[in-house]
Amino acid sequence: MALRGATLRQPDRRRYAGPLEDTLKLPPAFGAGWRQAFYHGSTVIATKPLTIADLERMPDDGMRRELLEGVLLELPPAEWLHVCIAHNIHEAIRSVIAGGNLGRVFVEAGFAIAAQGRHWIQPDVSFIAAGRLPRGETPKFFPGAPDLAVEVISPSETAEDVNRKIELLLASGAQEIWAVYPKTRTVEIRRGDGSAAVLHEADTLHCPVLGGAPFPVRAFFAV
Repeated sequence: MALRGATLRQPDRRRYAGPLEDTLKLPPAFGAGWRQAFYHGSTVIATKPLTIADLERMPDDGMRRELLEGVLLELPPAEWLHVCIAHNIHEAIRSVIAGGNLGRVFVEAGFAIAAQGRHWIQPDVSFIAAGRLPRGETPKFFPGAPDLAVEVISPSETAEDVNRKIELLLASGAQEIWAVYPKTRTVEIRRGDGSAAVLHEADTLHCPVLGGAPFPVRAFFAV
């Protein structure tokens, strides 16, 4: 597992596992140099790394987009089970922090990870501790990773993309990641201290980031 300070490889024209390769036309705003890309599963690989500025020029077409090392990931609109699981987790965290001063919980908030604007990650649910919330002038994007990120894994996401996203979040300062798998009804926990665990429906998740609060895993999957 890659931890803080890990060196991430450059993505130039890399190929990732996917069901079918096709040619994708990027929007004209990218200019001639951006028109061609390769599509593998959920990963779109342009002829050179993209940035958050490029992401902002893309059409608002309902697709969820992220950038990892300048590589564009596109995911279709979430299925109902995915939506329900993300909502359950958001509400569970919200109930823990309600009335206190731990921080704030968000749904699909985007995070501008450092490295020349080539990383934009949008977890399904995220938590930012109170001491890290912006004060004064509101920034355009939150700089850095959330303290806790929750990813509900979609069928279209490859294992490599999921692992790369987790490693990048941990290397950028996230303290804890929950990777939630609807099909197996399991939760993979990865922490910044290098510890990891896989929890099943009968287990209870204890989250140090949220003061050790207990979360019954079974409740995440209630529909």
